[in-house]
Amino acid sequence: MDCDDLLGGLIITGVTPRGWRIPPGATFTLPPRELAHIDWEPPETTGTWVFVTENPSVLAAASTEALARDNLVRPRVICTAGTPSQRECEAIGALADTGWNIAVRADFDQAGLAHMRALLAAAPSAVAWRMGAADYLAAVPEGTDVLHLQGSDAPWDDHLVPVMRKHSVPVYEEDLLPALLADITAGAPGSCVP
Repeated sequence: MDCDDLLGGLIITGVTPRGWRIPPGATFTLPPRELAHIDWEPPETTGTWVFVTENPSVLAAASTEALARDNLVRPRVICTAGTPSQRECEAIGALADTGWNIAVRADFDQAGLAHMRALLAAAPSAVAWRMGAADYLAAVPEGTDVLHLQGSDAPWDDHLVPVMRKHSVPVYEEDLLPALLADITAGAPGSCVP
């Protein structure tokens, strides 16, 4: 028996498939089987943002912070937990088609750039969220990790890859966590590159 369509998927808080009843603030995983025919609930108001991130730590921190503050506004975050599959990208595209504004981001490394290209291709109306050269420079750590960028590009910011090659250090989403959480809490992305 093949169970591959039950493994992986998207980790989600704050948005739901149409007709689903999820407790406010709950986090759940939609496996590929569900993503194959996803029909998202539309936003209650025009201009509402959903934040798509690569690392579960961003979603966990946003959920924890919202629960600690007992905010009435719950974060709307989707995590791909690594490089998204084509089906996951298509589900994000379907979310945009339903009327949500989508802000996507990933780590500043080779895989993260590929992740971004795939998501932006699947959801052309999405914006790159804190994924510009200035965002990279603001967070670049002193480090010993060496960044290898072979054949990479960042169509959303022509300056990003040259800056990343110059510094040759990866920057992970966790390095930007305070800014990301501030954006999620505010309900709108900062430092977006269309």
